[in-house]
Parts: sequence; structure tokens; C-alpha cells
Amino acid sequence: MSWKYVEIGSLCSQVYSGGTPSSKNESYYGGDIPWLRTQEVIFNRIKDTGVKITEDGLHNSSAKWVPPNSIVVAMYGNSAGRVAINDIPLTTNQACCNLIINPKVANYRYVFYRLKHNYEVLRGLSRGSAQNNLNASQVKTFKISCPPINTQFAIASILSKYDDLIENNLRRIHLLEQAAHLLYKEWFVNLRFPGHEHTKIVDGVPEGWSKKTIDNICDIIGGGTPSTKKSEYWGGDITWVTPSDITKNNCLVLIDSERKITESGLKSSSAHMVPPETILMTSRASVGFFGLIDKEACTNQGFINITPYKDFLRMYLLYNLMWRVEESVHLLEVRPIKR
Repeated sequence: MSWKYVEIGSLCSQVYSGGTPSSKNESYYGGDIPWLRTQEVIFNRIKDTGVKITEDGLHNSSAKWVPPNSIVVAMYGNSAGRVAINDIPLTTNQACCNLIINPKVANYRYVFYRLKHNYEVLRGLSRGSAQNNLNASQVKTFKISCPPINTQFAIASILSKYDDLIENNLRRIHLLEQAAHLLYKEWFVNLRFPGHEHTKIVDGVPEGWSKKTIDNICDIIGGGTPSTKKSEYWGGDITWVTPSDITKNNCLVLIDSERKITESGLKSSSAHMVPPETILMTSRASVGFFGLIDKEACTNQGFINITPYKDFLRMYLLYNLMWRVEESVHLLEVRPIKR
């Protein structure tokens, strides 16, 4: 069995980017044509898009239809190098490179997994003065190792089964989180906790309870980003979380981070390692999203990281902050970490 390094372009029948209808024309938006943006490309299967365009929007832009089972590669900004498979026919903006895989020479799922595995290498090709960008030519000439097509099918079949299992488990976790959220509301917002019938409410809280400030119960820790111009700061084994790691999840459980930094990257920035099960709350751009990770990690500056002094407070504090998210983002203040 021979494996070869081949250019992505040689595995495709077509490679093209998309386009954006003019935002000044309202008639171009709000239709029923799925239109994909780079921030929605997160190593996932695209089943729908956040924005829809109209037939007029399609015909009056350089957007093109992308058939199902194609590979979408994000080319601009922080999303550069990420990939996705589209399960539905859709269109994309110009920051997406659309790979229409030739089924006679390649399995689209295999190509997806290979590009996902080579994400850091592909991302490393991005360049730009204001932000890091890829171009379609770089994507087309990017080389991956490619076995015979029967082997590609076998590999993709095994990996996709694991992906399906993970997706099903995450869906179950999400349902359990919803149940916990409803329980929190019933007990701690509506105050219909077990025994509430025989408990007096004093100053808005059950008798015997107390009110405390955040300072009394937890540390609030910020994050930081190593210089992206220093390659030695990146590709290490330290988990470094960004808001997109949180927002692309459909549950609170964060399995891993998309990017890793080195020990020298950690020391060169204002990032700090936080203990396992620290409450990670996004505080910039996408504000008020939460995550928990079961290992030591650090984050970029787009986070408020909350570590309770007592473990038993963790889940209560998490759901309290989630319930009061707008208030929490404005009131929590990052303080110097205690050494």
C-alpha cells in the first residue's frame, strides 16, 4: 500500500471562494439560502447557517452554491485554517475556500480529518499586515498524505463513528445541563427548595442564609496572549483557551483547546495557569459564555476566570453567574493572581 503527498487541489474537481452581498441592500438578506461565514467554520459539520440570503443577494454577489459533502476552509483572521464539512447545499462569504472533492480520487471525510490534523501547519502559512490571512492558492497547493481511496474510506469510517459518539454524548450532557439550570431556577430564584414551606424569607433570602461578595468566595483571574510573531511560543502542550473554544461548544464541558502554547509563551504573556474545573467566562466580543475544563489551562485576555475557594461552591456559583450573566460581566473585576 503506497501513500503519497499530494496537493489538495489535485483531489478536487473545483476550488473557489464565495462572496458577500451588499449590506446596504436589505433585500439581499433574510431569504432561505444558507450563507456561511468563517466564524461558523469550527471543525464541524454544517447543518445550517446563522445568516440566510435571497436569490437577489446570490445573483448580485460573487457567492456561489457549494454542493453537500464539500470541505470549507476558513482563510481570514482568527479562523484561518479551520475546516468544516457542509451537510447541506450552501453559499459562503469570500473568506471561505470551498473544496469540491472529486469522489473518484478522494473521500471528502478523509480530506477533512487530514486537514483538521494539519491545522497548525496550514494556519502557519497565513500572513497579513492587519490580520493573518490565507488565500485559495495556498490552500490548493497545501500537501497532505493520501493513501489509496479504499484506505481513505476505511479511515474516515472509523473516525466518523467516534465523532458521532462524541456528538451524541455532548447532546446528552446539554440536556442534563438544561435540567440543572431549571433546578437552579426552582430552588434559588423561585425559592421553592425542599422544605421551603417551613422557611421564613428575610431580606430576600431564606432565614439562615447569608449574602457574600465575590471577594469572599473566589479568585478572579485574567488571561493573556503570547506574541503571535514568536513561533517558539506556539505549538506546545499547554492548553490555551480562546472564546471561540467556548462558543463553538453546545455544552459547558470543554474537552480541549484548539491551540496550544509553550512554557516560554506562557511566561512571556499575562496568561496564568488556572486549576481544573475553573469557571471560564468570556468577557469580550462573545460575552457571557461559560465553560469548564477538567485540567489545568490558561486563557487569552477575553476571559474572566473564576476559582472558588471551596469546591462545593463551584456549581452553585456557575449557575448563579449564568443566571445573572449581564450583571456578572460588568461587576466581576480581574485581580492579581495569588501566588
